[in-house]
Amino acid sequence: MRILKTFRTELSKFLPLFGPLLVSQYAQTANGIIDTIMAARLGPEGLGSVAVGVALWMPVYMFVIGVLFGVLIIVAQHFGAKDAESIQNSAWQGIWTGLGLGIATAALVYAVSSQMGWFGSDPGLADNARGYVRMVIIGFPFGATAVALRFYSEGQEAVLPVTVMAVLVVGFNTFFNYVLMFGNFGFPAMGAQGCGLATSLSMVLFLIMLAVYTSFSPRFKNVRLLKSIKLPNPASLKAIFKLGLPIGFGVTSEYLVLSVITLFIGSVGALQVSAHQVAFSCMMLFFTIPASMSFAASIRVGVLMGAGDPGALRRSVNSILSLCAITGIVLGFIMFFQAKSLAVLMADQSGIATLAAGLIKIAALFLFSDAIQICCNGILRGVGDTAKPFAITASVYWLFCMPFGYILSGMPLPFGLSIPSGLFGIHGWWISLTISISLVAILLYHRVRKTLQDKEIVYNEAYSGV
Repeated sequence: MRILKTFRTELSKFLPLFGPLLVSQYAQTANGIIDTIMAARLGPEGLGSVAVGVALWMPVYMFVIGVLFGVLIIVAQHFGAKDAESIQNSAWQGIWTGLGLGIATAALVYAVSSQMGWFGSDPGLADNARGYVRMVIIGFPFGATAVALRFYSEGQEAVLPVTVMAVLVVGFNTFFNYVLMFGNFGFPAMGAQGCGLATSLSMVLFLIMLAVYTSFSPRFKNVRLLKSIKLPNPASLKAIFKLGLPIGFGVTSEYLVLSVITLFIGSVGALQVSAHQVAFSCMMLFFTIPASMSFAASIRVGVLMGAGDPGALRRSVNSILSLCAITGIVLGFIMFFQAKSLAVLMADQSGIATLAAGLIKIAALFLFSDAIQICCNGILRGVGDTAKPFAITASVYWLFCMPFGYILSGMPLPFGLSIPSGLFGIHGWWISLTISISLVAILLYHRVRKTLQDKEIVYNEAYSGV
């Protein structure tokens, strides 16, 4: 009974964080889906330009978001310690970090976009993709600064207002697309470039809403940013990068692993890569739920770290892990027993749906492990442990998953060696992912237990004054 009471108590504090974050995650996904649907009305060249452009700028922007996650961790710990001055300082350091990263990555993507021919794209497609990308990167400095303000707010458990803004941005992005892509309300039809400009305007709008909210909401009266402007501080910036760089590299690494697997499957045939994409999209639809739990776990654990209450921290971690495990099991059952229905829903061709259904069943098997590993990652981020989890995940995915999946899928090996391609085929990649994710989950779970049992982490020693 005591365990159940503790679980209910923790849920009452965790779910108000998780619910809005889940809606925010789906809102971000909706932006990409809407861009794709509206770009499809431009024809194959317009849709292809947006697809190629997204493949270029999105990994870079995800890296920026990952680095800025360090702001959320530090702010959450200061918030738990009720250290208003340090919250204000960390927020400003996050703003400078976001602004600097936004400008730097915009310059990088601009330079790479000048060489679209490297990627073997059709010249016409490359020109349109270049125009789209260069419109998007106008918003990078604004978007990255907005992310810093978002994490400043969410680190203080103010997640619902940010969710409302994220939903509003979906509506504005759709409206901007309608106006700029197709030339409505007297504006010129800009095609794919209009889609890019709409994305930039949405980033600017998100920043404005966050700036207004954090400047005038009574919730931030004790940590008002405009009370005093803090100049860049090398020690504080170093702390953000120390926490955030492993997260940024980790997000980019996982993105690249999945991209490389898709490219390998694409070399087999259109049917196989289409089925893979359907199964992957289905898996991400379900995975967003534990991913949002992980985000909420980082906030909750960070706040408890700052409060300096090891007992409450352990109780919270146990409850979060239990909830993630239950969620992974339930979602896995739904995916496994509804695999055919989900595949048919996402693909209207029977050949693709049949192959995708088998992949979805495999994905269902690793959803439990995936829920555990992503929640462990969130917990470890909350206590400021980011470097070693990155080393664990990157090592398993690149040194085990990639070569093992390559072999199981029947890809050609040196000296003419290979297993029969019909034995596992593209299922081999998904089997390798299942084993790898399970291994990552075991290793990260062990690290969580070791961190909480063997290591006393004292807030004042870690981030005081940062």
